[in-house]
Amino acid sequence: MQDLWRRMPATLGILAALSGCARTMLDETQPVLPVEMKTVYDRPAGLVRLLDTCPVTGGQPEPTAGLVGGAAAALIPVAVDVGVSAVKDYLSRLQSERTGNWNASGSGRLQPGKKCLVVLRGRIGSVSSDGKIPPLPKQGSLPSELGRTTHLTAPPAFYLEASLHVNALGDRLELLVEPRLLHFARTSAQRGRNEVKALGLVLVLRGTPLPPRPTEATARENAETVFAFNLGPVRPGTEIKRVSSADPFADLHQAAVIRAPEGAVNFGAFVTEAGTPDEVLRLMNATMARQGDALTKALSESIQAALKDSGQ
Repeated sequence: MQDLWRRMPATLGILAALSGCARTMLDETQPVLPVEMKTVYDRPAGLVRLLDTCPVTGGQPEPTAGLVGGAAAALIPVAVDVGVSAVKDYLSRLQSERTGNWNASGSGRLQPGKKCLVVLRGRIGSVSSDGKIPPLPKQGSLPSELGRTTHLTAPPAFYLEASLHVNALGDRLELLVEPRLLHFARTSAQRGRNEVKALGLVLVLRGTPLPPRPTEATARENAETVFAFNLGPVRPGTEIKRVSSADPFADLHQAAVIRAPEGAVNFGAFVTEAGTPDEVLRLMNATMARQGDALTKALSESIQAALKDSGQ
């Protein structure tokens, strides 16, 4: 008890000091000084854009592979019954200093025809109050006028173009995605910034808005379809480009059939720049873990419907 009384003055002193701090923080009689503000017209962001023509690789060639006729009609929406919990658990372990994760978003209307999907990370907006975007400095094969179609105000750290072929199949749409250009200037990882990174990209299409602070797992819920691309090991400062029929992305062509949306769709792109290739392989496996069962079920249902329609 005596020891407690000896400590009491010090305790009361601390409480009095804290009380004084509280009074100072709540004292509204103190003058409020203005903060000197700086106005900027751009900010760092990830962006997905749906364009009529690819700014770098130009017009869209005819798809080199894909679904046609009855085969396409058979693939009734498969897409989203994936291993959400597996991806969520994996991503929680993926945050290392040599690995960078970032996401991009955008929206557009899926209308029949040939389009271009662009996924980028950089500064977007304008450089002045007049809204003008000056020509970009030279970086790889990116044209100086790229900013006008993508809203970039500086050369991007990451830039990907993919052709998107949209075919109408009654009340459904067939989507064929073919990457055409990968421009990897700088990594988002904190360390190993000049080291080779294993790049993985998951593209999600949703008829509803993306959730706040989306992850791959939460964005997949209620999505129309999901595409997963293992872009392989790439060193920062490298550009991979399709030229004519010589296609370095031939193994990444992917197709899906979805119900035709009533309006615009939301795009979410999730990019991993991993320190080791096996991290991206595990991500791809987790992403598509349960696709097989969903695909089998969809094919079975579509075959039964086709037999019924033919009277067999």
